[in-house]
Amino acid sequence: MNTITIDVPFIYRAQVVKPRCRKPVEICVRDLMQVEIKCLSASDMPVAFRMSKQTTHAFNDRLWSESKFTAYGHDPIQATLKEVLALTKNSDEYPFSSASEIAPFFNIWHNVKAPWDEGYSHAKPWLKDGVLPLDEHLFRVMVDSNREDTMQYIHSVAESMVSVDGVMYSLDTEPRYYVITFGLCNNHGGTSLSLTSHYNSGIPSKCYFSAAQREDAVKYALNVAKNRGDTESFESIKNADMIEVLMPEMVKVNPAVDHPVE
Repeated sequence: MNTITIDVPFIYRAQVVKPRCRKPVEICVRDLMQVEIKCLSASDMPVAFRMSKQTTHAFNDRLWSESKFTAYGHDPIQATLKEVLALTKNSDEYPFSSASEIAPFFNIWHNVKAPWDEGYSHAKPWLKDGVLPLDEHLFRVMVDSNREDTMQYIHSVAESMVSVDGVMYSLDTEPRYYVITFGLCNNHGGTSLSLTSHYNSGIPSKCYFSAAQREDAVKYALNVAKNRGDTESFESIKNADMIEVLMPEMVKVNPAVDHPVE
């Protein structure tokens, strides 16, 4: 494993007291920091779970999947290290207003509040706005800033991605099965066995099953369908997408404990 160090320009907000003034005012400050991105090879990141449309890999006891950016009206874009580096250095050609898999550091300081913020409304400057560095601002006292919080957030974003042979991967969550019903009974709707990587607060824990519990999930879904009279759902439940477990040690979800919803 290697790492690559990149320069990340960013903006933070500060409260300062200007010359011949008593009350602090807010300014936006341009700055620069360095982050490291881990660079791996495919052998460093074995496949932990395989599904029909996705594979989930394991590295450092965490799960990762390929980073793909999808925007309305655009085909999915595979994020690469080359593109991330280019758009971090110069985002002039980036056509969107917020960060994405291909531009993970773009405007992400918009998500960081300052200690004096009230509510959700605060300044959201862009690098292209000509924001000045601190040494070009005129002030006599620095009262407060969100510089450290902004830098910490940028570091966390860098830690959530790795490059595998030049392709970007991001942190992912463990896949699992879940059973859900639609509409009324007796085939006016149906019963479904599907895959997800998150819990839904509106679905009880008994409807979730780990990747290693496919047989239990199918049995439970068929029983629900039978009780509802959803006979047309039987075949789709039996042929539902499967999670192939290649690394059993990465199966860690426990719905009864992780998601205590009845």
